[in-house]
Amino acid sequence: DIMNLSGDLRYVQPKYFTSAQALGLDYMQLYDAHTELGRWLRTKNIMEKIGNQLFLHAGLSPEVSGLQFSIEKINAVCQPYYGVPPAQMPDSVRVFFGAASPFWYRGYFIAPKIPEAVLDASLSQFGVKRIIVGHTILSSNIGSYYNGKVIGIDVNHHEGHHAAALYERQQWFVVDTSGYRFPLREVSPGAVQ
Repeated sequence: DIMNLSGDLRYVQPKYFTSAQALGLDYMQLYDAHTELGRWLRTKNIMEKIGNQLFLHAGLSPEVSGLQFSIEKINAVCQPYYGVPPAQMPDSVRVFFGAASPFWYRGYFIAPKIPEAVLDASLSQFGVKRIIVGHTILSSNIGSYYNGKVIGIDVNHHEGHHAAALYERQQWFVVDTSGYRFPLREVSPGAVQ
């Protein structure tokens, strides 16, 4: 959604352009600040803390954690720049929208992987037990990483893989399309490339 808001349409599937056209709209008009969708998306936070769990799209890089900003400050700094192309952003906010950003960071899964001690410092900084992220599709997702400190939930639904994570009674499960649930499994760090 952040990419759509800022006009970066490289990953949009053609069917969405067709749908907008059927409505008599240019695709970007769907995300305009004057539409219901555009207004609603611009109110959303980058990060949400629920109990002792932190939810965000991609992850917390050492660069973002190193700023020592609170969740509230990160959200407040980022929201005004939803819909602004990266080239037009001031240098002071680029860390929140580039490769190290909460939208793009892949260091939990792809080399160079974040050291567990650095992850632990981020968990402590934000007062959480774990971080739940999407963004990086892996065959091992939905899975638990770093001894349950990271839950990866992105699955390749474009290729027919559908599943959900369920947190119930202090336990994580994976739920398939038939409603069957099974305990979330820990993925060995060496299994992820």
